[in-house]
Amino acid sequence: MKAIDPQNLRGLHLFYNPYSNCAQRVMLLLAEKGIEAEMHFVDLMRSEQLTPEYHAINPDAAVPALVHDGVAMNESIDILQYLEELYPAPSFTPSDLAQKAQMEALLESAEASHMSMVVNYVYSCGYGRLPTPRDAQFYKDHVPHRAQFHADRFAGRTANNPEGAKRIVFEQFSELERLLETQEWLVGDQYSLADIAWFPNTIILRQLGYSFVSLPRVNDWISRIEAREAYKTGIRSRFMKVPNWVIRLTTRLLRQLGGRR
Repeated sequence: MKAIDPQNLRGLHLFYNPYSNCAQRVMLLLAEKGIEAEMHFVDLMRSEQLTPEYHAINPDAAVPALVHDGVAMNESIDILQYLEELYPAPSFTPSDLAQKAQMEALLESAEASHMSMVVNYVYSCGYGRLPTPRDAQFYKDHVPHRAQFHADRFAGRTANNPEGAKRIVFEQFSELERLLETQEWLVGDQYSLADIAWFPNTIILRQLGYSFVSLPRVNDWISRIEAREAYKTGIRSRFMKVPNWVIRLTTRLLRQLGGRR
């Protein structure tokens, strides 16, 4: 990607990949609020996030990154809360203080779920993008916690148990199933940032073969969000028109190329 000094960017700019569950959170909220942002595609398959140019925008070398009038931020949950405060209407935060606290707790658990559930499932089940030698060196030089993850994974200390990974997915979404027993959305009857934060996790899991059929309320909740215009325009429209089995095959093949390990 070309070099961009984030301090020179005016307005809102989102650096994203449409298949990133973390980026999808921000894409969905932008669409729900009708916020215009300049979109910058980051090609994860070509490791564009692991370049000096992108590292200058997001030192964590991941998507998303949001730049607003020269100021960059890179944690998806922080970005959701920032946009909610910057553009308060329509609101996706309950006015009731107890429900607001519940939403904030769900945002925290959604943030934690990325590594504990999504990344664990993706790598345990053989879909995670393995680093090339160049990628591995970039992680070692610039993103040491990711270098440690891949060292632990390669040594069999983490993300190597498919059945355990599926069990974690079921356990975490069973908590949402319980919430949805008596209400339409995760926080009462108001669609909120909690739904926006948790829903994209289901997209990548389903694309990679996980079924929510054993969690019928979660399944119905997924359908309600997918019926929203914001999902159709903000996320679905940016997907390639290929079936999920092609995505699964492509990710597995990619693991075999370029000396990845």
